[in-house]
Amino acid sequence: MASLMTELRDCRPHYMRCIRPNAFKQPDVFNMELVLTQLKYFGLLDIVKIRRLGWPEQITFDQFWNMYGKLFPEALQLPADSKMGTEMLAELNLSEDDYQMGFEKIFMKNGTMASLAGLVADLEGRYIAKLRAEAEEAARLAAIKAAEEAELARLKAEDDARRRHELEEAAISKVQTQMRKNARLESFKTKKAAAANIERVGRGFLGRKEYGARQASMTRKQQAAAKAAAEAEAAIQAAAEAQAEAEAEAEAQAATRIEAISRGHARYASMQRKKAAATVLETQTRGFQRNKSFGCKQVAAIMIQAAWRRYHALA
Repeated sequence: MASLMTELRDCRPHYMRCIRPNAFKQPDVFNMELVLTQLKYFGLLDIVKIRRLGWPEQITFDQFWNMYGKLFPEALQLPADSKMGTEMLAELNLSEDDYQMGFEKIFMKNGTMASLAGLVADLEGRYIAKLRAEAEEAARLAAIKAAEEAELARLKAEDDARRRHELEEAAISKVQTQMRKNARLESFKTKKAAAANIERVGRGFLGRKEYGARQASMTRKQQAAAKAAAEAEAAIQAAAEAQAEAEAEAEAQAATRIEAISRGHARYASMQRKKAAATVLETQTRGFQRNKSFGCKQVAAIMIQAAWRRYHALA
């Protein structure tokens, strides 16, 4: 018992008054008259009246400043201590009938703390709204910046793609130009080789033809000279037989004359051959100079082929 009493004296016991909703101990049954009677006999109604007439809300200056210091205007200089801050906040936000300043606490009428809490809530709500507005504005600016950056990135990507396309087109055009140049060069080389081959064949054909003509002319002239010589020899022999015993000197002179005639004929035949050869060479040179283009060379080749066929046909 002594220990129990010592424990009770060391503690601050609180008593809980239980109010019965009905006299039958049944659930979900509420008897208003019974409840009011219990409140009346417990003295709770009188306690409420007394608390309303007095200063039921009592907190220390530190608690008051910690709870409602947010209401202090930012334009004013902060107080030196919590008591001064509490006094300044009470003067700014409460009427003289709603509070009294004590030595360590502030005493307030019932509901004063609720009104102060409402002011704090409004301030916090405005602050939160301000923060939300600032956040929304920052988000909007960030979205605008992101959109601008995306647009710049898109424009840059399009510009880079356009530049790459132009570079690719330039490279393709350069490659195509080089390929056309190479193709034209190869075609020119092929045509040049073909023209040179045609020219070589034509020159060989003309040389062989001229050589054959020269051989034929020389053969005919030699035959004619031999025939003339044979005829002259026959005439000489006939004259010699007729004048066998005639003048030896006249025979010698006739032989000398025949020999001179033969040498002159031979020189004349050689001059004619050289003149014909020079004429042919001059004609071929002029024709080669006139037929420098590929078309003329082709016509010349066709003519050479036709002449060659006629030559073979006649041969």
